[in-house]
Amino acid sequence: MSLTYFSLDDDPEAQARTTLGDYYAFAGDYADTIVAGAAKGEDAVKERVGAFEDVGCDELIMFPASSNPEQVDRLAAAVL
Repeated sequence: MSLTYFSLDDDPEAQARTTLGDYYAFAGDYADTIVAGAAKGEDAVKERVGAFEDVGCDELIMFPASSNPEQVDRLAAAVL
């Protein structure tokens, strides 16, 4: 099992920087690492899911970098 962040917003970089960067601001420079590690955009999400499948991960929890419930639909459309 593993988890990862993703953003499928119209501007996924800005959304990840805003939400994840703010949330992890207490961690100093590590916040930038979290933002950089998020899968941003449909291609990046597909690659991320594939990479976890390739190493045998059978349960992947994906946390959206947005509170918009549409992110779940976009995620399903990208990977299912």
